[in-house]
Amino acid sequence: MKKIKLLSAVLALVMAFAMSASAVDTLSYEFDNDFVGDPADFTSMGTFWSKTLPAVGTCQVVEVEGGKGLELSGFSELKTTDVITGEYVFGLDVKTNDATASAEMVGHGIFLRSVMPEHFMKNNNHSGEGDWPMHLYYYESDWYGVWGGTDGAQGIGGSGIYASLDDEGLMLTVKSFTEDAMNVSSKPTVIPYPDGVYYDEFFNLTFFDNGVDKIDVYINNQPFATFELSEPGVVYDVDANTAEDAYFGKAVLKDAYGTELATFENTRISSKSSQLAFGTRGGKIVVDNIKVITGEGAVESVKSDLPAPETKDPTATQKPAEDTKAPAESGATTDAGTNAVTGTDTTAGDKTDAEGGNTGLIIGIVVAVVAVIAVAVVVVMKKKK
Repeated sequence: MKKIKLLSAVLALVMAFAMSASAVDTLSYEFDNDFVGDPADFTSMGTFWSKTLPAVGTCQVVEVEGGKGLELSGFSELKTTDVITGEYVFGLDVKTNDATASAEMVGHGIFLRSVMPEHFMKNNNHSGEGDWPMHLYYYESDWYGVWGGTDGAQGIGGSGIYASLDDEGLMLTVKSFTEDAMNVSSKPTVIPYPDGVYYDEFFNLTFFDNGVDKIDVYINNQPFATFELSEPGVVYDVDANTAEDAYFGKAVLKDAYGTELATFENTRISSKSSQLAFGTRGGKIVVDNIKVITGEGAVESVKSDLPAPETKDPTATQKPAEDTKAPAESGATTDAGTNAVTGTDTTAGDKTDAEGGNTGLIIGIVVAVVAVIAVAVVVVMKKKK
């Protein structure tokens, strides 16, 4: 995944000025300038993200087709050091060679709208051998199946929504409150991938969170799913952190055409803030071109640069999973063009650095500055004559 680098310091300064003039802040992470084997905290992610490897696992830079990416595998966790309040955009390129997201005790997840797992502790004594106090970190199992829970499935982490790359589609899992087990269960929904998207080839996944009651999920610049959230401020008396964290009482998941797919009651989706995280428990994912865009207007600043949604009959049948793939180029392929969040050229495998949301403004400023410089040069040369 080759990157097109800026060719002059003047253009870089102009872009920085354009971004600083906006209320939107952008954190960008790509790994081509890092060394293979570097842990995540040795990269630029170390300033806003924290990694944990409780057992055998990796969270490090690896070679991928045409460049480098960040691999998480085994038992691993990478999470923001603080929560995000208000609206934000969270985008990344992702793939896996291990699509076992739904298997018990095995999997991976890309989390958002989570609470800090350090805030609450659960007592896991399913073995009957005494107390086992534990935090439900993003690599940790919620042990729901082991406990014999009947209101959901077993998954990883303790709160929020997480996305996993299943072999049949993108799995969106809602963490929920339950009366049984450790009061945490997982409720997954698998939505088939769009045509031309495969779990073992890079594609762009972006979450648009308005900070209030709606999260849009996009794949390769196109709408894919939406969470509609309601009944904020719910607390569960069995939790020890009721003064710090609160959740949405209800969430509705819809597909790109507005068709309701699932309704969730008593969720553990945070209604106060959002911690972003990656977690693996026996699974593996590779990510690249990660961007977190925050601040008032963050969502619109990116969406305004996206192409119009593709029109398609919502009753049309998805491409069968067994169909032969088209010849793969490096990176993700789509008809949508350059991804407005990550700057990924999704019409081919190459990637481009872009700040997203201000592309038109930046180009206009750059052109204007170049024109001014050219005029100034002409004037100076005339004076010398």
